[in-house]
Amino acid sequence: MFGYLRPFRPKLSVYDDALFRAYYCGVCADLGGISPPCRLLLRYDLAFFAALYDAFSPEEPRLAKTLCPGRFRRVPAVQCEAVVLSADLHLLLFAEKLRDDRRDGGRLTPLARPFIAGPLNRAEKARPKVAAAILAMDEEQAALEGARCDDLDEASGPFARFMAGLFAQAAPKGAEESMNWMGLCLGRWVYWIDALDDFCRDEKSGNYNVLVQRGWSREEAAGRLLPLLALCEDEALAAFELTEPLRNEGIVQNVLQWGLPAVSLAVSENRQLERSPWAGRIL
Repeated sequence: MFGYLRPFRPKLSVYDDALFRAYYCGVCADLGGISPPCRLLLRYDLAFFAALYDAFSPEEPRLAKTLCPGRFRRVPAVQCEAVVLSADLHLLLFAEKLRDDRRDGGRLTPLARPFIAGPLNRAEKARPKVAAAILAMDEEQAALEGARCDDLDEASGPFARFMAGLFAQAAPKGAEESMNWMGLCLGRWVYWIDALDDFCRDEKSGNYNVLVQRGWSREEAAGRLLPLLALCEDEALAAFELTEPLRNEGIVQNVLQWGLPAVSLAVSENRQLERSPWAGRIL
């Protein structure tokens, strides 16, 4: 993922702040168990997805102490299937990022691929349906990029549909439609905010970017996108409020109601997003 789905800590309760940190550390520990270099892939999105997926799980998560190599001490970490799934998901999405980087002529692929080859094979065997869905999404995205698509909805469609399917899988019976819509809105939001964040770099390099493709300046792109991003934020929050989570409601609502608008504003103003305050020396 990209690190955009993050909480807004000034509005996060002390309890939810500690709980989100425990999900964050849980995913980090799972990535480290797969391969220590995989910890470098850790992003906010992983903890958010783990907390969201676990919100509907009938099984209670377990809290355990794990050694943090960044802070040189043991820290609380959530252990549950949602954490394991989140770590596997990020490995698969990182592989998709490497494929996209290779299409753009980047130098990241040959350097990073050897470090994740083994963990990636394990994740693909453990999550064959997710791996197949990501591969299909990547093929759709590559076709749109090759055609230099300048339609915002069409360009964001493959990733949005992937997210919709992923979120629907986390939904309890009766909430599939709401979670599907939430995933679709967040998928479009993430795709558009990432395009705006990469605008200057893509404009300079000539790499595909749907906002650059439309002929907008960065300021114009930000002005056009902000109302669309706000609509996605409102729709995602409304969809979540139609569900009945068993836990983690405060975390998810904080991200949707406060975290997303804060990120939208920061990216639109071309401000660098803060790194995690819990990452120690790892990030």
